[in-house]
Amino acid sequence: MSEKPRIRKRPTVSRLCMLVLAVAIFALILGWAERERRIVQHRKDILKELEGRAAIGNIYPPMPCPAIRRLFGDESVPDIGLLPETTESQLAAVREAFPEADVWIADEIGPFGPMPFRSVQPTAP
Repeated sequence: MSEKPRIRKRPTVSRLCMLVLAVAIFALILGWAERERRIVQHRKDILKELEGRAAIGNIYPPMPCPAIRRLFGDESVPDIGLLPETTESQLAAVREAFPEADVWIADEIGPFGPMPFRSVQPTAP
């Protein structure tokens, strides 16, 4: 008697399952990109709100910004100097939007603009 050779069947994934998987991965990527776009827009809105009321400078070299954010027009902001009348809520919003920045508040306003700044960044334990 001749024995039939045993054929091993590979498990197959239906085309519909592959399509669902591809759509799910694509949706995750688009969701992540939208989140990054919203962060960039929020940062731009805060910078626009601070225009004329803050000194935004580059005392230190800027930290590199992630590539996806650069595509949306974001840039690193290493230093932000605020006027003395800045409220705590504004200060918290600036700190939250720009975690990479050193946030400063001017001690007083002189004839040529804000005088020496004092850092308001929380100190590490």
